[in-house]
This record gives sequence, C-alpha cells and structure tokens, in this order.
Amino acid sequence: MPKINAVGMMVQWTDQADHEIHNYVKQTDNTAHQPEVYRDRTGLFKEELERGNVSLKLTKVRVTDAGTYKCSVTSMTWPSDAFIKFQVIGIGNPPLVSLAAPHGGIRFTCVSGGWYPCPVLLWLDENGADLTNSAQTTQENDTNNLFTVISHLDISSHSGYHACILRPSGANTQLESKIQVSGKCITIPSIKKVIEPSAY
Repeated sequence: MPKINAVGMMVQWTDQADHEIHNYVKQTDNTAHQPEVYRDRTGLFKEELERGNVSLKLTKVRVTDAGTYKCSVTSMTWPSDAFIKFQVIGIGNPPLVSLAAPHGGIRFTCVSGGWYPCPVLLWLDENGADLTNSAQTTQENDTNNLFTVISHLDISSHSGYHACILRPSGANTQLESKIQVSGKCITIPSIKKVIEPSAY
C-alpha cells in the first residue's frame, strides 16, 4: 500500500470464503457482519493508519485461520485491493523418547504432539547417520487439526547416543531429544530447541 493517510478511508478485510471479518468505516470499526469464529479477535493498527498501514491484527490465532485474505481500501479517489496469504505454523511439544528391550534388542519410541502442519521426524545416531528409513513412523490428526507423530526405532547396538528430531515445514526451528545407552545404563533424554539460520 502507498504511504497515504488512511484514517478517513473505508477498509474491509474478507477471508477466502468472502466472509467480512473486519470493516472500518467513517473512522469506526464495524463488525456487525463478522462471523462468530472471528469475534473479538480482529482489529486494525489505528496508530498506523495515518501512515497508510491498514494491516489486519488477528489474535488468538488458530490452525483454521490459514488461508488467503483480501484487503479492500476505498476513498473518493483511491480504490485498491490486495491479497495476503496467511500461513499458520504450530510448534509442538518437545519429543518424548522412551525405551523398551524386546527380545534382547532395544526399541526407542519418540512421541510429540501439537504440530501444524505435520513435521518431518528424523532419527540420527551419534555419528550423524540417518536411521529414519529403519523406523516405523505414524501420524495422528486430532479434532483441532493438530498432528501427533509417533515413531519406533529398533536397534541392535547397546551403546551410543540416538536423537529424535522434529522439523516443522516452513520454519527454521527444530526440536530434538537425545538418549544414550551404554551397556545396561540409560542416560535420561536431553531435550533442546535449535534455531537454524533462515534459508531466506
């Protein structure tokens, strides 16, 4: 949007279903036709209108908010439309790694929930070798459209570190849990959050 005073303009935001989610007319917010799902969650940055900023402020963001939004700005001489694609990324819970010893071997289980979209799960050993293809991994989707990932990895070696890593699509953050087995000793898993350099 050009840097022009938008205080006296009409600003209307609609979602991809063409629902009117926020309307600003005659310097007043009008949400009479706003769907209930957006109630008390939308607004404009009033202090920025003088500088032409008509951005929508959306709070308490939900997975279902992802999509394309249309902003229509109208004045006596300057009608304009813009489309914004809004992506929602939900970082889940730290992965929980547990261990079992069936038939003399070792089975690691890694579980993490609360993700959107579904993350990529990786298994690495202490040398950085990728063991993911040897694991059995499944995903579950709950009523809030959030994903839980469950992965089982069977190994024959009774020593060394193993890491379960989850990487969300579209974000430069990953969650990682490590567990060490040395003979009959098991080190409690360590959990950390890693911020990787952005690819952009």
